This record gives sequence, C-alpha cells and structure tokens, in this order.
Amino acid sequence: MPQRRTYDHRIRQAIVASGNPNLFPVLNVPPSTTRTWLKKGSRAVVGFSDDEIALRTQLVRLEKQLRILREIVRLLLAWKRISGARLDHQRLSEGAKKKTLLRAIDRARAIMPLKAVLHIIGLTRGRYHSWINREHLCGLDDRPSCARRRPGRLSFEEARKMGDLVTGTEHRHMSIRALALYAQRTKQVFAHPVTWGRLIRERGWRRP
Repeated sequence: MPQRRTYDHRIRQAIVASGNPNLFPVLNVPPSTTRTWLKKGSRAVVGFSDDEIALRTQLVRLEKQLRILREIVRLLLAWKRISGARLDHQRLSEGAKKKTLLRAIDRARAIMPLKAVLHIIGLTRGRYHSWINREHLCGLDDRPSCARRRPGRLSFEEARKMGDLVTGTEHRHMSIRALALYAQRTKQVFAHPVTWGRLIRERGWRRP
C-alpha cells in the first residue's frame, strides 16, 4: 500500500490564497489534492512559534531543577529533625562562619520570608539580629569585650545553660520560677524568672 504523502500546512495556505494549483510544481502535488484544498479552503492550524518552543523547553528544564532542589531541601530538613541540629543550642565562635551564614540568609531573603529562612537553619530571630548588631559594632568573633554590651546581659554560655535546663527532662516538674531559683541556688545562671520567660518565648524552647 503506497504511503500517503503529507505537506506543510503553509503550502496548502499559499495555494488556497493564490488560487493556483500549480504554485509549487517542484513538489509534484497531485491535482486531486490541490482541487480538494481549493474546494475546502485552508484549515486552522494550532502550533507554536520558535520562541514558544524555546520557552517550553526551558520550562521543562526548570521544573526538573525545581524537583531536584525540593528533594534536597526535604533531605536537609529530615536530617535536621533526626540530628536535632539547631544553631540556638550550638556555639558558632568564628566570625567568618557567621558572615558566611548571614550572607546566605540575605540571598535567601530575596525569595522567601526571613521567618522561613531562620526556621530552616534553626536560628532564632533574636540571635540573628544580635549577629547583625555585632557585625557593625565589634565584629562577629566571640570576644569578652563584646559579650556583654549592656550590664547584666546574659552571656552565650548562660543562655545555653538556660536552654538545657528548660528543654531537659531532669527538671520538667519545676515551674519556670522554680527553675530560675534552682539555677541561682546551684550557681549556674543568675537571671530573673521574667528573663527566663522572655528567652523561652524568643528562642522557642519547648519543655518536655
């Protein structure tokens, strides 16, 4: 059985528009075919321009990259949940590392809210703004000259100890006030219960 020949839709449109069935003699279009075209006229053709094809190709590539990035984020979040890694419980003493993290946060803020960025990396808003202030005042390296810019301000170690006491299971039966008095009595942290409550809210500490 002979194979049916097909023609570009623009050939049919040109023949119909000109009314000349022999407009493309080099193609040897059968007279029966040209008569049918002239009788029925041009057909509506749905297609894409070169720009549209390029955009669709780029869209497919970007969708693939998006799926890969989404899975990378899910893996990192799963690792974070399993390992319990949180920057509010971990000391980051080197200023260069803090600067690198702050620049990464700035880039991420261009496409997502700051709250979401800090949640992903486990950094509290209070500590983030503290790093911003330290960067302009005395640098980001942990130094005694900058640890207490205001009298009575808790040091990093005192805040870390408070977090351990609040989130630990050993003292879960104590109220916040009782926990603050216990920390003073055992000479671990000297802070008012109001300060304990403020840090608990700011850092999102959860009692067991």
